[in-house]
Amino acid sequence: MGPVALAAAGCGTLPSHGEEVDYTNPEGCQATVEAHGMDPGAEVDVPPQPRRVSFPPPTDERGEFEVSLVVDEAGKVVAGSIEVTGAERNATVNHLRESFRNWTFEPAQVGGCWVPGVFTYRVLER
Repeated sequence: MGPVALAAAGCGTLPSHGEEVDYTNPEGCQATVEAHGMDPGAEVDVPPQPRRVSFPPPTDERGEFEVSLVVDEAGKVVAGSIEVTGAERNATVNHLRESFRNWTFEPAQVGGCWVPGVFTYRVLER
């Protein structure tokens, strides 16, 4: 098995493991949160940023895979939102979904409000 190269879209460096953070929105954000909940792929001021990550161990399938997921306004991965493209084997898809489901994030932001947003990650297996 070869090395795994990972690159986060929209993310420079990955923060270290930190304490739990309370992403409570200020008053007046409810309409913004609801609008982005209906369309998490809508444009945001700041995209979701990883806070706690666990990198997946290598798979036996080679190639470039893209993992896309929805992060809610509390920084958690939305259940059932993880999509994997580029993988030919179900085992690889399941492996990557399992690896990413426990990541935590700083949520996306719009106008000073925490909102749902989409996070995309590329995994290279050589």
